Amino acid sequence: MDVVAAENCILYAISIDTLKKMVGEKYKEILFLNCLKKCFQTSVHFNKLDTDVIDNSFDCFKIVNITKGNIVLRKGDRKSTSLIILIQGNIINVSIE
Repeated sequence: MDVVAAENCILYAISIDTLKKMVGEKYKEILFLNCLKKCFQTSVHFNKLDTDVIDNSFDCFKIVNITKGNIVLRKGDRKSTSLIILIQGNIINVSIE
């Protein structure tokens, strides 16, 4: 897909190979968690938490790849799953009664 600037932009670019050499094979997880951490720190709600609480919470996150048609969250799981962040793709709510 082509990506077109909708307005004047300043971009920082690095190749995947260089990024892997710098931070390792788990570069996607590292980038995501660092971006998420920054969002938490600047959030009106999450920035009220102690910095250590935020830092220690990221060990609990895991990135899960789910293929099209598979269930992301079951109705009974809602009690144990508090936060799901969709990184890429689209999910729908399907209610089967």
